Amino acid sequence: MELGKNSLDISKVNEAIQLFRFALCFNLQTLYDYHNVVAVSYFWLGRAYKDKGEYDKAIEYYEKDLKISLHKLGYYHIDISASYNSLGNAYENKGEYDRAIEYHEKSLKIKLDKLGHDHISVAIPYNNLGLVYENKGEYDRAIEYHKKSLKIKLSKFGCDHPDIAISYNNLGSVYGKKGKFDNAIEYCNKSLKIRLDKLGSDHICVAASYKNLALIYYYKQEYDKAIEFGKKELNLILKKLDYNHPDVGNSYNILGDINCKNGGKIDAKKCYETALSIYTQKFGENHQKTQEVMLKLSSKTNNFPIEPWELVLLNFSCRYFLISQTKQQRNRINKKSNFFSFTLKMQNQLLRLLEKMKKYFVHQLKISHHFVVFV
Repeated sequence: MELGKNSLDISKVNEAIQLFRFALCFNLQTLYDYHNVVAVSYFWLGRAYKDKGEYDKAIEYYEKDLKISLHKLGYYHIDISASYNSLGNAYENKGEYDRAIEYHEKSLKIKLDKLGHDHISVAIPYNNLGLVYENKGEYDRAIEYHKKSLKIKLSKFGCDHPDIAISYNNLGSVYGKKGKFDNAIEYCNKSLKIRLDKLGSDHICVAASYKNLALIYYYKQEYDKAIEFGKKELNLILKKLDYNHPDVGNSYNILGDINCKNGGKIDAKKCYETALSIYTQKFGENHQKTQEVMLKLSSKTNNFPIEPWELVLLNFSCRYFLISQTKQQRNRINKKSNFFSFTLKMQNQLLRLLEKMKKYFVHQLKISHHFVVFV
């Protein structure tokens, strides 16, 4: 098993998977199915698939690990919190944020009960809950959890530890989305400095700081700086990850947004098409990330308007790509873009559902024509 762990550098993840599979087969042949060593093999296979960006497989192995661990250790053992944490991270990566919160809160409860409020391990679920709430758009709650995590880390590590850089980077990201750009840049620069000093300029964590700075300057409408940091991030992660990793897709997606705002529609289209290819391969056509990029390709590069209520439906229903409320709009879409061909085939079957959902969301959310969705 140690060979696999040592191979779990993100650039060697395929080698790690082979080694963990070998270890799992060996353990299943020599031990019984519910042995704790078998659970460890499942855990590390899940971790490797998560690092590869194959989140469904990661969840499959994490759940097998959890099942054995619960059987052997019970519901309140400290090691169970690690299994919950891993499942929470995988569901967050998939975009299933409520499931992620459920598992991270279970992890947090066990750690608080077993270790106390100021133990360094408690900082982990605080950090992860902050990330999930940020992705849900609940920025004040995200800041609350990130500051709790940071407070514990500062008390244990001091000011220049790489784990401190994680909290600074996360706080910078949230403040950027809140529009507090000075705070955001301050935190991200602190994070970047620590990472460059402690980890070196080609470490994968440096890319995360570049990404957040790109986003902050994008929100500030300083697009040249945003492109500069976005390209730095992309160049670095391409050295570290497989070309079809979801994080690579995220980088192209962000650069597409920046180029589109900066007037570079041709570059934006290329970025979106690359992101779409990766998302379709990794998540499928019905995933929210895939559908969002398809909408961007239609609206931002072809100047086709997207109705406000369609964006709401997109956020609430990732199974269906609902794009039009009238036959005239559907015909216009068919002429504009071949990305919608699969959707048009479904529309007759989904029309009743579309009308019901539209009426519900228009009534419940009182959508105006100034509705904005941040991606």
